Amino acid sequence: CVIKMAASAVVGKPVMKFYKKTTCFSCAWDTMFQAISKRYPNPHSSHVLSEDIIDRYTNDGKLYTKKLFSKTSSIKPPRWGEWILGGASTAFIVEESVVDPSLKTFTTYSRNLTLTRLSLVEEKCEYFMSPDDPSMTCVTKSAWFKSSITGLSRPIEHFIKERYQKNTERAEKGLQYVIDKLISPHYRSKS
Repeated sequence: CVIKMAASAVVGKPVMKFYKKTTCFSCAWDTMFQAISKRYPNPHSSHVLSEDIIDRYTNDGKLYTKKLFSKTSSIKPPRWGEWILGGASTAFIVEESVVDPSLKTFTTYSRNLTLTRLSLVEEKCEYFMSPDDPSMTCVTKSAWFKSSITGLSRPIEHFIKERYQKNTERAEKGLQYVIDKLISPHYRSKS
């Protein structure tokens, strides 16, 4: 259940696009933490092929994790961009996260490792307990899009940003699906 959304904007540099959105979910922070940890697979994430933990450790009461995701790269570029992508069918993304249970925050930093010449996408997600209602958990997603292809950077960045926005909607539906499973009495009795 979405209660707040911020509009996207373009940052100062004309060759980089920026996106930001805050969404709140009807669940406590502890449930959100579980949902993020169990978000794959879900019916809205068939493009996620694997999720591997590369590194995990604790320091100063915080949990640090580095993951590698492989996802299908089903980018359907405009006709003018087909030559850039070639036949790449799998994309790799690295995600680094910090969980602070005392502050009830979970922050992830992600970036693509594949197709970086086409577009570098960097994402920061901040999950936090709603300051207005402790039974709600919010996430602020910020993303930066930059292409280094001379002469085509603006249309590529625009295309990637639009695609990211659509994928964000799918990710929210997938996360809501996992949250609903976690809070349903049937699921809890199986755990």
